[in-house]
Amino acid sequence: MHLINSFYSIAKMTPLHTISLYLKYIFAFLCLCYGHCLAPAYAQEACFEVVPSIACNQAEIEVIDCTVAAVNISYKYTEEEGFVNRTTHTYNDPGTYTITQLAQFNIEGSTQAKLTTREISVLPTPQPVFQAKLCSNRAVSLNITDNQYPQYLINWGDGSPLQTVNNTSSALTHTYILGGSYSITVNGNYVPGNCGGSSTILVSPINTLSLPKVSQIINQVNASPNGEVEIRWEADSNFVYEIYLENTSSPMALVENTHGATNKVLTGIPTQNQSPCFYFKTSDACGNALQSQALYCSLSLRVNAQDGQNQIEWTAYPSTSATDFLQYILYRNGQPVQVFTNQNNQSFTDTEINCNIEYCYQIIAKLGVSTSEFRASSNVACVRAFSNQPPQGIRGLNASVEPGNRSIRLFWDMPLNESVREYRISRSGEGFISLTSESEALDTDVKMIRRYCYQIFYINDCEISAPVSGFACPVFLQASSPEAGRVKLNWTSYQNSNNTYQYYVVEKLDENLEVYDETTLNSVVNTDYEDPDAKTDRQVLRYRIRTVIDEDNQLFSYSNLVEVQQQFRIFFPNAFTPNNDGKNDVFSPKGLFIKNFSMQVYTQNGESIFSGESLEEGWDGKYKSKEMPSGVYVYLVEVEDFTGQKFTKRGSINLIR
Repeated sequence: MHLINSFYSIAKMTPLHTISLYLKYIFAFLCLCYGHCLAPAYAQEACFEVVPSIACNQAEIEVIDCTVAAVNISYKYTEEEGFVNRTTHTYNDPGTYTITQLAQFNIEGSTQAKLTTREISVLPTPQPVFQAKLCSNRAVSLNITDNQYPQYLINWGDGSPLQTVNNTSSALTHTYILGGSYSITVNGNYVPGNCGGSSTILVSPINTLSLPKVSQIINQVNASPNGEVEIRWEADSNFVYEIYLENTSSPMALVENTHGATNKVLTGIPTQNQSPCFYFKTSDACGNALQSQALYCSLSLRVNAQDGQNQIEWTAYPSTSATDFLQYILYRNGQPVQVFTNQNNQSFTDTEINCNIEYCYQIIAKLGVSTSEFRASSNVACVRAFSNQPPQGIRGLNASVEPGNRSIRLFWDMPLNESVREYRISRSGEGFISLTSESEALDTDVKMIRRYCYQIFYINDCEISAPVSGFACPVFLQASSPEAGRVKLNWTSYQNSNNTYQYYVVEKLDENLEVYDETTLNSVVNTDYEDPDAKTDRQVLRYRIRTVIDEDNQLFSYSNLVEVQQQFRIFFPNAFTPNNDGKNDVFSPKGLFIKNFSMQVYTQNGESIFSGESLEEGWDGKYKSKEMPSGVYVYLVEVEDFTGQKFTKRGSINLIR
């Protein structure tokens, strides 16, 4: 047994499949040669080895059997699986595992089982953590930032030899001969174990350093000496950025390990009434540096409220090159209000303001060419406007009677560039109605028996009153009773605060207040009209005057609505001659504006001989298809007109044959 173990120790240095073959042949040879010399109690024991004894998770291990004359061998790698005849196994999770061998022997005619165990260490394989940063001249600096493995193997991806370092090594630098893209792979390596995880990144070496693309500088706090400035730029995580105040050699800020849109707020800057400028220095991980020649300067803005205007002043952007400056853009409450193309402009007077309103201003200098659309933004300065000047008055006041004659609507144009705190309206000298800052009002306390006139003024946010407007008076319409089938209309002239309107239109409305007829009057001088169609038109006539203020903008004013009621009419003949000659053959009354009608005819003895419900039907002088004799007959007529008025008429008719 000593001989076997000694040989096996030597053979462990050879590949697994070779060891397996060697052992099998040696054990078989010893069994044949010395089987009768060895005592069964000592020679027939369970025996195996694990190769390798330290492995990484998900790596295959193999067991090597070293028993003698066993009739059956099985192994248990995990409790869940139990004993199997397989000689290989893969552990997916790191940890320490125990492998058990079950060997069965034929000893003196009986089968005996024997067990033995071995331990194996399965190690985790995390990906190595490292950084690769680009340097000028196609160099790459690689820094392994973890110490999970005792050893690391580096493949630079350009065909150069594999480089081995331990976990305490400092950053490595590798220079590529040619440009292009390369995959750098770092393998972690356990010693012993000779295995581990790997990580790969793709790099594209550069020839030279590049300066940052600065997009904006913002004066955040306008103060001296404790102002604040924010600088924004596109950063590259390969480089370290240092920001310097002009004419200084000590950096105010250092920024590294950032990529993409980046910003940095610098404090302790004298920004008030000054334009401090800054420059950048870019450094790589290999010790190379590049300093910018361009200066990035901030702007300072202040605003002063004056009577009826705001005075804005700012520091001019320092002139580094005449072609860089493009324009200033002045913003008010976040909206651009003025553009200046002269770099020396430093002030602006804003007169389009409303009293007691806060205005916030900011100036932005836009530069191009060498700075690639760089913008310098000033601080935001706010001020509350005031004015002692009287505001402009309202000129566009109009008035119109609403349908139903129960209210008058007033409407006007909002004054331009004026702040309105309150409107005040007077009606025919009857005091003032106060309104909030709306652009129309409704007077509901009216009775359309006279003309109403209105004036308006407002009080602005500075509590200064505007001039009172001119009068606005809707048309007051009156109508005469029908005379000879005609209705005469007359009205007061329309008036608004501008004294401008175009023409009148006489409207006729039905019972639903829908216009069914209208007549346009080409002159605004005439204020009367005679309706020639009243006689046969409708029993209740409704009239209204529409004043066309502005036809293009469909701006109208309406007068009050007047109603004229005509009396219904009915006419009875005193005789008729039913001789079938087509003349006066039927006794039939004639009427206007009659809604319901009924007629009864009687003999002088009171016998009913006719009943009808229509004016057009009439009595033809017969009763039960027989002609009635000549003589006097009595009729009874009941009538209702379109206003609900009822009328009863009793009379006599002479039938002549």
